[in-house]
Amino acid sequence: YIAVGRLVRLLRRLADTAAQVRAGDLDAQSDTRRGDEIGLLGTAFDGMVRQLRDTVATLDSRVRDRTAALAAAETRQRVILDAIPACIAGLDRDGRLTFANLRWAELVGRDKAEVIGRDLASVVGRRAMAALGSHLDRCLAGNVVTFEYAFPRDGREMVTKTTLIPHRGEGGLEEGAVTGLFVLTLDITDEKQTERQLVEAQRLKAVGQLSGGLAHDFNNLLSIIIGNLSAARDRYADVEGLDAYLEPAQRAGR
Repeated sequence: YIAVGRLVRLLRRLADTAAQVRAGDLDAQSDTRRGDEIGLLGTAFDGMVRQLRDTVATLDSRVRDRTAALAAAETRQRVILDAIPACIAGLDRDGRLTFANLRWAELVGRDKAEVIGRDLASVVGRRAMAALGSHLDRCLAGNVVTFEYAFPRDGREMVTKTTLIPHRGEGGLEEGAVTGLFVLTLDITDEKQTERQLVEAQRLKAVGQLSGGLAHDFNNLLSIIIGNLSAARDRYADVEGLDAYLEPAQRAGR
């Protein structure tokens, strides 16, 4: 009975230690110090627990480092996306915003954190959705769509150029199916104004060239008329009363 009692106590200690390890206590040790098979079992068990503790600590360290690296990369990506001169957003298939950079939020006059998760129609309004709806449908059908859209902003007309890019699912039942879309919008108001000014300048240049050509042609005609009037006055100076007609015509020609 004494020997069995000692044996059972040692086995119970190993069982209790195993229960602690299963509960998450990786510092638990049986501390079995014997020269028989039970002692060998306890020593091996304590060694596995220590090895497991070291492995978990290593994995935790790697996970923390990886998490910090991902967080830093995400922060850099967010800073870059907010800094580039383009309005970028993401939509799921139901039209909810999954992402928006600072420029896109400023374009719609909202805070960036406010628009995430909201329906696009509630952010841009009915008027814009009426103009954008057909383009969104074409993109969700799998087409890359580019279009221009003008709307009033701060007392002037703002013109944007938007490209919609379909996003296709990877893996699972949605392999290759369009699950959403990316939005890339550029403010081309200044470019449009410059284009209008260039067209106006080209038109004025064409008018100037036409006017110059007409003036040159008339100059040639009038030079001939003035020259012939001058010759007629010299040749028929003795004809009474003729100079009264030729002189005003010559003066008008000049």
